[in-house]
Amino acid sequence: MKRGLKFAGEVMLILLCLYLVSGCSLLGKKPTKDIEAQQMARKIQDINHDILTSRGTGNLSLTRNGKTETYRMAWVAKWPLSLRMTLLSSGIPVETIAADGESVTLVSHTGQHAPHTINRSNPSLVRIISLPVKLGEIIALLTGKIPLKGSENVIWQMDEQNTSKLVFKNWMGTPTEKIFLNENNQVIEYWQLAPGAPPAIKLRFDEFKRFAGYTIAGKTIFTDSQNRRLVLQITSFTPNISLKNKPQIFHLTEPG
Repeated sequence: MKRGLKFAGEVMLILLCLYLVSGCSLLGKKPTKDIEAQQMARKIQDINHDILTSRGTGNLSLTRNGKTETYRMAWVAKWPLSLRMTLLSSGIPVETIAADGESVTLVSHTGQHAPHTINRSNPSLVRIISLPVKLGEIIALLTGKIPLKGSENVIWQMDEQNTSKLVFKNWMGTPTEKIFLNENNQVIEYWQLAPGAPPAIKLRFDEFKRFAGYTIAGKTIFTDSQNRRLVLQITSFTPNISLKNKPQIFHLTEPG
């Protein structure tokens, strides 16, 4: 009886060791790298990387609570976190936003609110436009870039209709971002993902245009899970403008 118990105990010990060894090997196993996906991700992050400043005009429309507001916009931007943008309605300035890389100031030209400063370099604009968009993502688009965070854990998946997508995951293997490509490997959509929920924000790129040798999306459409929508349309764009004689352009302390 004792020999039987001893034998059973030895068997259990061997099985436990095998389980622990195999478990450790699974935990320590790293995901296989998709080299082509990583190369494509780097190409996307390098799009228009040499555009450091820009000036342009266009249209901005914001749909929320069943209503759509439409404005003309004029801006000067400096990658990555400096911006001066004025929104106009019927040719009259309505709102100016100025970001100097350290803080963001908003001034209403119609008295809708007092001048307001946010002491953060890259704040979320959700309280301003109701969509979970960061200031740096707007500046990225206004300098011709894709606001992709990226990660080394990325895979390339082929879809139907000559499209494909890159899926980025965090260290736990949870998808965090998706990039959709057309048959020419041009980025046509970018999603920021939320665990167990619809995408937090979707960006669709359309109406690609050439300005001074650079290709940029003439139209970018933001949508969130509640169907709120922001549309940026670029009608004129000048890359790499000189800001030597305009040191205060990104500072705004009073209306005007």
